[in-house]
Amino acid sequence: MNEKEMVRRIKQGEKELFEPLAKKYYQEIYHFCFYKTGDAESAFDCTQDTFLHVIRFLDGYAERDHFRAWIFGIARNVCNDYFRSRKHVTMETGALD
Repeated sequence: MNEKEMVRRIKQGEKELFEPLAKKYYQEIYHFCFYKTGDAESAFDCTQDTFLHVIRFLDGYAERDHFRAWIFGIARNVCNDYFRSRKHVTMETGALD
């Protein structure tokens, strides 16, 4: 079964097909997140958040788009959110000094 068919079937309710799709991209997404964050724990968290976003927003995925590009866009946004939240925490911590 090709990727487009897999995504279509997941969207139709065959949720058990999500696991093989996630396994296909997990390592690539983790390495991307590690490259962006420079930290294994943060990369793990961002990778998990990426796949949670994929599950949550899969219905919004337009099948005419490349799934790989879509999922990496989500990973990029998750990493950007991670840095924004860290900056906010750092600023709050700095204000306490």
